[in-house]
Amino acid sequence: SVTLRDAEGNLITGASDVVVTSSLDGTVVTTPLAASASSYTAHVSSRAVGTTTIGATVNGSALTATSDLAISAGAPSALTSTLAAARASSSIDSTVSVTLSLYDQWGNATQDGSASVVMTASLDEASLTAAATTDGGARYVSELSSTRSGSATVSATLGGVAVTETATVVFLAGAPVAANSDLSLEAAEMTSVDSVAVTLQLRDAASQLTGGLTDAVSIATSLSGTTLGEVT
Repeated sequence: SVTLRDAEGNLITGASDVVVTSSLDGTVVTTPLAASASSYTAHVSSRAVGTTTIGATVNGSALTATSDLAISAGAPSALTSTLAAARASSSIDSTVSVTLSLYDQWGNATQDGSASVVMTASLDEASLTAAATTDGGARYVSELSSTRSGSATVSATLGGVAVTETATVVFLAGAPVAANSDLSLEAAEMTSVDSVAVTLQLRDAASQLTGGLTDAVSIATSLSGTTLGEVT
């Protein structure tokens, strides 16, 4: 509200042009309406966050008096909040952090330490820890893991409303486990002039086929005089 007074503090009436101004970009100030002969009211709205200085001009002349208005972010919005995984792929031996960052409807970072955040994964064998708040409620983090390889798409709800963004993590087979790996022979018998192929299938903790360790694999035989070729 703007109340007009002269140098002696007396109310002034009859001003023809009153304009209320804001120093912060993104704020909107309505045209002042006369509440009385000497008082005018305007409304300020903003998509921006920060402190704005509200001033006014009367008949083209700026008033000396100003007021500061602090503008904070609004409530979190499922439409603009973002969901992201710490990395796009992982072995089943590791976990991946999935973070929901809260933003208001205008894209301003916001906080809500008591927001209801639930994350789910599309892969049946994947699991997520309960979303935990961090940074004063600006972010919610859940740890994603899986017992089998595959692509897991994580979705989230914010206050029961589906967040627009999703995050996808591809889980790869884990490190070989000797107890789960298979060794087989091409044949159960051979002559002294023949050769038999020996096949080792590497499997991880979930008994899934895995690989990438050729240099670390060796095959031995208990019979003296037998020769093993190169492992490929």
